[in-house]
Amino acid sequence: MLKELLAAWRSRDPLARMFEDFDHMLDETHWMFQRAVEVFFSRADWHPLQDPLYERDKKVNKAERRIRAQIVKHLTLQPGDNLAACLVLMSVVKDAERIGDYCKNIFEVGKFYTREFTADRYLEPLERIQLQVEDLFVRTKEAFNESDVEKARQELTAFGTFSKDCDRLIQNLLQQRDHVPTDEGVAYSLLARHMKRIGAHLANIATAVVSPVHRLDYVDEPGLTGKGARPTQTAGTKGAESAARSAMAIQGVIFDLDGVIVSTDEYHYRAWKRLADELGIPFDRSVNRRLRGIGRMESLAVILESADRPYSEQEKQQLADRKNGYYRESLSGLGPDDLLPGAMAVMKELRKRGVKIAVASSSRNAPLILQRLGLEDFFDAAVDGNDISRSKPNPEVFQVAANRLGLAPGECLVVEDADAGIEAAKRGEIKALAVGPAAGHPEADLSAKSLDAVTVEQLLAL
Repeated sequence: MLKELLAAWRSRDPLARMFEDFDHMLDETHWMFQRAVEVFFSRADWHPLQDPLYERDKKVNKAERRIRAQIVKHLTLQPGDNLAACLVLMSVVKDAERIGDYCKNIFEVGKFYTREFTADRYLEPLERIQLQVEDLFVRTKEAFNESDVEKARQELTAFGTFSKDCDRLIQNLLQQRDHVPTDEGVAYSLLARHMKRIGAHLANIATAVVSPVHRLDYVDEPGLTGKGARPTQTAGTKGAESAARSAMAIQGVIFDLDGVIVSTDEYHYRAWKRLADELGIPFDRSVNRRLRGIGRMESLAVILESADRPYSEQEKQQLADRKNGYYRESLSGLGPDDLLPGAMAVMKELRKRGVKIAVASSSRNAPLILQRLGLEDFFDAAVDGNDISRSKPNPEVFQVAANRLGLAPGECLVVEDADAGIEAAKRGEIKALAVGPAAGHPEADLSAKSLDAVTVEQLLAL
């Protein structure tokens, strides 16, 4: 067992290879379906197809067992790592294996039914359904591999339509007044049921693209096919890990500090303005807006763009320290009454519901600000500029926060008021609520004017 675990540990990208194996399973079952319906509808000679079809069925079964064994190894080596992706795989490989079984069932109906079909009123609808299943095979693979939410929704809609067609055909067979030979009627009924089950398993795979992990296989889940429905998960061989992680339920919320919990924008503006005036560099609120969400040295670089001479690295550090001194002086009057509307109510409600909360700021002054606000011991985790080496839009600050909460990035939600912060969250594969100036950011999962304009239910539903 140890030898096997070490081999798994040393292998590269085991999860990606597992998704590739699943992709091959879909290819094999698609081939099986094409051969099976060929035998059924065209009355083709089944003898040369039986062994290749059964061999592919065995390959699909072995692939399912192999992937599940690899998942166990992966989680044994790295407990909890890629958990959502592993759950997705556990679900969809079973669907692919069941599709193979139903394809084999269709083949056997065609094999054992030896006469010609005579009832076009049943045969023609079945041929149309067959083409719909063919289309579902193609759409499923594309939607899953490309994490294409729109294609997945189209597939789910198509399945709902042809599923009703299958039921209607069987109902008509049972209620028909004219005579259809018993064996022919049984063949029609079995084919309709088997194709419906294949479509259902393909639709189950599509739910991995549009549903969170705990709703996989629930094809009738409200909102999955509606235009206003929002994807809570995508999964596929392309970006499989990040797609699956994004489906995880929110267990932690990471708050940016400045502009989300408290606003010290004016303090920063006045400190930078004071420094710029001393240097004779033009600085106004339009320039100040460019500083949102970025670190001190990056902000200084923006201001020095208008300087009349270059500054050495030592001079830059001295200027940054001077500005920081001005800023810290101004914080002496900061207190709990300066908390932004809705911030404390949302954070308390999250804690009441057992959701972990963290504060993550690129500022090295975050500990002082939290102390002034009386929040130094309020959060489950805190990260500031002293803990990171790269500022937003690099996702490091949020990744460190998630790690300190003991959560995967996909289990967290970031609340940000700056475009750079939203970009950082998305780079880190974390959902994002955009508030204030960042509201309406195209990559945000949700936008609100401020925290008092959003409910905890909305946050946890992402």
